[in-house]
Amino acid sequence: MEYQKRRAEDKHHETERRHTLLKEQALDITPLNGKNFLWTGKNVDQFEDEFSFKKIKVRGIFDHTKEIQVEKFLNGEKGVQIITPFYTHLSDKGEEQAILVNRGWVPQDFKDQRMHYGVNDGIEITGVLYRGDAKTKYSKPNDPLAHYYTRVDAYDFSVIDQLKNWEEASKFMIYQIDENEQTRQVLPSVPTADELTKWRISPQRHEAYANLWKSLTFGGIFANTLLWLYF
Repeated sequence: MEYQKRRAEDKHHETERRHTLLKEQALDITPLNGKNFLWTGKNVDQFEDEFSFKKIKVRGIFDHTKEIQVEKFLNGEKGVQIITPFYTHLSDKGEEQAILVNRGWVPQDFKDQRMHYGVNDGIEITGVLYRGDAKTKYSKPNDPLAHYYTRVDAYDFSVIDQLKNWEEASKFMIYQIDENEQTRQVLPSVPTADELTKWRISPQRHEAYANLWKSLTFGGIFANTLLWLYF
């Protein structure tokens, strides 16, 4: 019961934090030529805490030749998330420097139709920085040889795509968001800022669980008291 109450409180607090950050103006993190992304040379965990759900934007161009499709289900429907390198600047050696972008979800039937080609190509994109899908004991390893991927992983994909700045690109990637809720992008389907604040198990559900356990506990005590009085 106490655990569910704590989870509800934690999620309420985190939801408010996310709402506040996602309402702020997006920070342009596009490096100048010869420079690096903001996290280079910094403690990765501390940087993640600082930039978690902070809205950012970058300018550049996608490289569809190195696109990776990750098998994902959305509302029970099978499909893929599209992961594409996004070139933002040149190194001091003149080499293209990239950051990986999760461009959103496409249904299985449309995954090879290339409907996302031309969408936001060569312009500015907005999103949040993240390190990929959380790794759990249930996670399946990606299989590059079979071109079969089930987990978004910045490290795996920066190596597979042989990005020139793979060490830098392996730390963080972008989860693209749709800023215009009135005219939503059709495919790939990307979340709005508001949708990023939602949980699979909502704070309200945790509160309901806590109340249920409280009722069951009270009911058990009441029943035991009646039995004690009766006998």
